[in-house]
Amino acid sequence: MKERSSALAGFLVAPVVCGLLLAGSSLLAKQAGLHDLPVLFLTGYVFSFAAALVFGLPAFLVLRYCELVYWWSATAVGFVIGALIGIELQRPGLNFGSMPLTAAAIGAGPNLLMFGTMGAAAAFVFWLVWRNGYARVS
Repeated sequence: MKERSSALAGFLVAPVVCGLLLAGSSLLAKQAGLHDLPVLFLTGYVFSFAAALVFGLPAFLVLRYCELVYWWSATAVGFVIGALIGIELQRPGLNFGSMPLTAAAIGAGPNLLMFGTMGAAAAFVFWLVWRNGYARVS
């Protein structure tokens, strides 16, 4: 598999992790029933896919340009991207200019950890898919 194909496969597979984590955590926290799982999974997948394209693709291209695409760098960047999204979602009313980033970060503990973990897991899965497909060509 060529690098471009394996990267595309990684970007399609990685959001599955976020969909599963969102649906599973909602079920475990008893915030949703079994009938809600498909909607939660699709919501998690769609938003994660959008975040992967908007933030993850440029991050991957920069890491690739710097020759720093390793499991640990992908996971760390994924955590940072996910945490920043969690902080941004913590702001009141999603009015993106209403609260300084540092103030939002202080009150975003649960969101920061949840979204950071989802970002790290998705980025690690992306790296696995990308690396396995790319390594077979090399």
